[in-house]
Amino acid sequence: MPDGLSRKLLCGVRGMERGLVSAGRDPTTGKNHRSDLELVRLTIPRLVYAESHLAYVAEGVARAMRKASSIRGLRMTYEPERLRFFRARFEPVT
Repeated sequence: MPDGLSRKLLCGVRGMERGLVSAGRDPTTGKNHRSDLELVRLTIPRLVYAESHLAYVAEGVARAMRKASSIRGLRMTYEPERLRFFRARFEPVT
């Protein structure tokens, strides 16, 4: 999930995809490894673990879930050889 999208959907908290992109590709076939789960890890700064901030983040996640049917997917536009889950770039599918 690119930073701009995560800020838009998750109230300023960055998210990191932990599924298909993180799983990488099979070096022989070049096909994506399939993950059993598609997860997003939220990166909440440790200095703001206040209950009010966590509640704000939870509201943002709930808002994103309510909009799920209208949120379009992303297409990978850049795939680095290493650290794909961290350095890949995406654009919205139109």
